[in-house]
Amino acid sequence: MARTLTQITSDAMKLPPKSRGKLIDRLFNTLDPTVDADADASWKAEVSRRLEMDRKGDLKYVPAEAVLSKLRRMLKKLK
Repeated sequence: MARTLTQITSDAMKLPPKSRGKLIDRLFNTLDPTVDADADASWKAEVSRRLEMDRKGDLKYVPAEAVLSKLRRMLKKLK
């Protein structure tokens, strides 16, 4: 008998976070077979670089409202 999506999801949620992340990556990669391997590798390297910077405290965060406010001002100038 085939397992339901609910059963599979329940089992997946019992996995440790790192394993769930790997599962997400594997599932995501099955959605678009035309993914550029070089671009994918570049994004993974960039994510790793940013995570390391965050761990070291080298990243400067900007509140979302400040970013959105700036974008709204920029969009108004385009109109």
